[in-house]
Amino acid sequence: MLLLSAAVISAVFFGSFVRGYYPDFSTMLFISSAIFFGGIAFAIVERNIVIGILTLFLTMIIPFISTRMEGYWQCLRTLFSF
Repeated sequence: MLLLSAAVISAVFFGSFVRGYYPDFSTMLFISSAIFFGGIAFAIVERNIVIGILTLFLTMIIPFISTRMEGYWQCLRTLFSF
């Protein structure tokens, strides 16, 4: 779980730096694949099909959540001073 969290956080913060070396790097694709492979590995270890199905569902919904957050980001920026 800690490794998965570290991968997601590093992709968010260092995505632009990596894009300087690899222009085709996609932060959303990296986060989705990290969650997918981590969840599937956990489902195999636990021998639970429900965890695998939930992982697949979560992986498919991440781009939708990202798009929705980008739409509301301008509204949120006006509320905070950072």
